[in-house]
Amino acid sequence: MSVPYPARPARSATERGELLAAFREERGSALAALRDEIAGTGCDPDALLAGTDHALTDLYGWLRDEVAARPDGEWQGEVRPFGGQGVPTWLRGPATCRLDRRSIALVDGIVSHVGELLSGQVPDADWRIGPRVDPARDGAIEFGVDADALDVAAVVAAASRVLPSPYRRRPDPPTVLRDVVRDATARVRRALAAGAGAAGPDATDRDDVVLIVEEGELPGEFELHADDVLAHATGGMLDGIVAALAADSAVSSAVRAERERVEVVAPTWSADTLRRWLTERGWPRG
Repeated sequence: MSVPYPARPARSATERGELLAAFREERGSALAALRDEIAGTGCDPDALLAGTDHALTDLYGWLRDEVAARPDGEWQGEVRPFGGQGVPTWLRGPATCRLDRRSIALVDGIVSHVGELLSGQVPDADWRIGPRVDPARDGAIEFGVDADALDVAAVVAAASRVLPSPYRRRPDPPTVLRDVVRDATARVRRALAAGAGAAGPDATDRDDVVLIVEEGELPGEFELHADDVLAHATGGMLDGIVAALAADSAVSSAVRAERERVEVVAPTWSADTLRRWLTERGWPRG
């Protein structure tokens, strides 16, 4: 069955940062719109969005009654705003879409809800952009760490399965959405636990970690790498660097691209500026 799926062209660090920032900015309004839609059908948003297994099953059932295909059937090509409305970040670029405009908004709200649930279950993980080293995930928006992440497209696909399809002999069980959340939570938790176990008690001492600054493809773009030997131990430390960089007014974006790599966009900085920034804060750098 064809479902909305984001295009994944090669993106610069600036484009990746802008994509993730735009996606995150949309989450609150998308979830609020979903709550309004649920209330408008006479259902209780607090009950359907409670996040329990029972609530996720009921939410999927509600979605089955509300989602509709585009009146002109399956539509392919570059997804542009239609009907006077824009489309969410994950549906921009070449794609295939069977959903009508209202249904896209409902599924966008589901994406926000799933992200909120995952954040509550595994607060050490977050939305991010898939790594460049994997062409299938480069530019994808996903929730998780390392190889264990939930792609937005998987949430969209699960929600879109409420549409009838000639390729399925029997209806999907009402637990589809619940199972997506359960599986993603378990996988991300395992990844975090494996990283913590491999690190050892003393491996995250910042005096032992060397950070390497490399210039990106465009001026003002940089990649920050942890020393290969200790890369597995730097998860929480790199999160702290990302947060500090994001708070600096000279930095346009700082994105955790992989466990050992941060992508930074600071238009007025040079690589030496970033190295000095790290040194001033006590981070060894190369």
